[in-house]
Amino acid sequence: MNRRHYIGLATALLFSLLTTYLSAAQMQTQILLGLNRTTLTGESDSDFSPATRFSASIGLGFALSGGFFIQPEVTYSVKGASVEGLVDFPETEEPVPVLARSTITYFEFPLLLGYNFGGESIRPRIFAGPYLARKLNSKINYEASEGGPSFTDTDESVVNWDHGFILGAAVHFPLGEEEFAFGVRASIGLADLTEAIEGEELNQSLSNQSIGLYGAILF
Repeated sequence: MNRRHYIGLATALLFSLLTTYLSAAQMQTQILLGLNRTTLTGESDSDFSPATRFSASIGLGFALSGGFFIQPEVTYSVKGASVEGLVDFPETEEPVPVLARSTITYFEFPLLLGYNFGGESIRPRIFAGPYLARKLNSKINYEASEGGPSFTDTDESVVNWDHGFILGAAVHFPLGEEEFAFGVRASIGLADLTEAIEGEELNQSLSNQSIGLYGAILF
């Protein structure tokens, strides 16, 4: 049996043990809606401004011992930023000042580890963990700063996969027969988002970054 078979066997065994443990643990479903300020950071000639985007996710929280919990999630997130620049339009003789809005949509898969501080009514908690994201779409909307022509173009330079780290805190509380939560979370991208296309020289290195508020219902 070669190394690949050993790795596959170990992975399957670990997954089986984790599935068995989590299935026996107390589980809580959480549906979240968030409003985020997202931007692009890194090395670039452009000066990016934050944009307001939204996210929605569903998570399964599994209670561990000592107040700890683990929570895998599936998230639909919208990221991107805004930047001012000059663009050549066919209808104009000279480059036109424009506001370019980058919009990148993802399916994200966070795996969060957290700690619940307990309490009878107000229950604070903190959490952190990695995420892996698959790009669904990426586009840039160009709009003339002083009115005039505008158009939307697909951004082929954005790579298909992103990964990074999430940090957050929340307060959980009962309301009637339901449990709700309000929290804040920051997402720090670690992957280089862009690649050169059609032989063009790439003169930037960008990563996603966002911070925002969210509300959730648990059941």
